[in-house]
Amino acid sequence: MTGLRWLVVGGVALALTADPAAQVRQPAPQTPQTSPRTRPPTTRESLDRYLRGDYDGAVRGSPMLVRFDTADAQKWIVAGGAGAVPKRRLAVASFVLEYSAARPHQTPVLVPWARTVLAAGPASASEALWYRASIALCEGIDLWSLLWLPPAGGGHIAFARGRFPSDPHLQIADALGYEVLASRAGRRDRGAAPKAFAFDRIAADVRDADSVAAAARASALTNAVTILEPLTASPVVRAEAQLHLGYVRLRQGQRDAALQHFDAVNLDTSDRNLRYLGHLYAGWALSDAGRPGEAESAYRAALLNVPNGQAATVLLTSLLLANERLADAEVTADDFFAREASPYDPWQSYVLGDAPLYWTFVLRLREALQ
Repeated sequence: MTGLRWLVVGGVALALTADPAAQVRQPAPQTPQTSPRTRPPTTRESLDRYLRGDYDGAVRGSPMLVRFDTADAQKWIVAGGAGAVPKRRLAVASFVLEYSAARPHQTPVLVPWARTVLAAGPASASEALWYRASIALCEGIDLWSLLWLPPAGGGHIAFARGRFPSDPHLQIADALGYEVLASRAGRRDRGAAPKAFAFDRIAADVRDADSVAAAARASALTNAVTILEPLTASPVVRAEAQLHLGYVRLRQGQRDAALQHFDAVNLDTSDRNLRYLGHLYAGWALSDAGRPGEAESAYRAALLNVPNGQAATVLLTSLLLANERLADAEVTADDFFAREASPYDPWQSYVLGDAPLYWTFVLRLREALQ
């Protein structure tokens, strides 16, 4: 590749080297400066404050709760009388979720404890929502060791599905777990998704030929298919299931089947992020198949849904350069730099599942407590 080509592609792709999970993480709270005379609140006092609706004050106020005491929390749940127990269980579990988000190192201990609090009562829509929020939190901080261990396929997601076996959102999360497992060659502790350009990371997923991990990878992808295929008929998550199933099929070497699923995404949803990803992955598959004209159309369709999408811009620019269309590549790159960058590229959030929706779920849990 000539110096000009590397300059264009490299300049556009530079924005993609950021950690994708960082886009949905909340900034670490600053340790408040408290007076030596100020007594930190107790767990019960913090829970009282949370139940009154002072959510941010209870979790991040000054002075802050130093340690969440589970024994005190259990006493607080029953202190309001039998009639108040269900609401207080939800308040405790929701508080734990926000407290853990502000202190991620406590998530592996507190979130499993909180789920046992909710499981002590009858299953409810609020509990199902709490599971979506807790899974989103763990996805955002790459805590798959909690979501999936032990045993293989177990952990927090398995517990959630045991409580709500027909919830399609939890099934999607389970399938994503198998996708992550396949990317990490059978290991769950490899860390966040690699910081790579779109063409590198997709190629790595599709062409991973590590013989040692091949069996684990193939098994994980097969398990993902088993979960996703029935969900393509779900009116709730159909488009999302089509997208994930298409990408899994692409990784299994079934390009034509993958393209059919990517086409179905556009028929099943008006969600621009999902449509963007469907076109993006279709473009990559078509380019890999030696069909540059169709690939270009797919990438441009992606950019109609998410203007200035970084991954689609990089892949389109690379495609144009590979086909000796230097002037068109420069126009694409110039257009990218002339616009304000998107807040985040949906492609970078693919392996984060519901993490970008974490605070949406939290606000809905707060509403359930009112």
